[in-house]
Amino acid sequence: MIPTRYFKLAGLLSGAALFVAQPAAASVLTYDGFTWGSVATTVATTAPLDAPIGSGVDSTGGFNVHIDSGPSFVAWCMDVWQWLGGNDYTYQSSILGVKEDAGKVTLTQAKIDNLSRLATEAYSSINNATTSAAFQAAVWAISYDTPGSYNLASGAFTMTGASAVTLQAQTWLDGLGNYAAGGYSLSAWTSPTYQDALVFTKVPEPATYSLLFAGLVMMGFAARRQAVKL
Repeated sequence: MIPTRYFKLAGLLSGAALFVAQPAAASVLTYDGFTWGSVATTVATTAPLDAPIGSGVDSTGGFNVHIDSGPSFVAWCMDVWQWLGGNDYTYQSSILGVKEDAGKVTLTQAKIDNLSRLATEAYSSINNATTSAAFQAAVWAISYDTPGSYNLASGAFTMTGASAVTLQAQTWLDGLGNYAAGGYSLSAWTSPTYQDALVFTKVPEPATYSLLFAGLVMMGFAARRQAVKL
């Protein structure tokens, strides 16, 4: 989430992040710009959640970040209450139990499953500013609201100001039950001071592992035959 006048981390990281070296010490997370462009929206949360910073006025969409001097990768915001961070991010291999808004929001297994369903349903459809912003809106709704009761007009998290974005996001939220969890894994870069960022990584199909294993076996067999000939 990037407010109109301030850079704010819009963090939930994508699959490329798995290839970034994970340093043991705290790391610097840097914003590199929107991936597909952004859409101006206004977001709000209901009590007991705190109001988003920046008066809720936001440029919404997925964007690129990098860790330390590593490569850039796509990120999605998970935290509308803090600004873009600097030098105290650490990598979490699981987001289960991660807390936002001073502990008022907890990432439960039910929320993780629905985030995975969302990615299975929608990630491949993200190709412009509207679909990018809609995916981000759905991520916030799943993270902050009660599983199964997502309503961008009247839920714990609401969004106004871009009807095409909210319509697409609500359509994806309404369709979550048609998809199985587990198609995407989720990990995170978290900070005690700044916005947390979540990594979406597509889980390979079982057939992919089978083909990889078969290829390795054939390579080993060929190498052994070559050694025998020598």
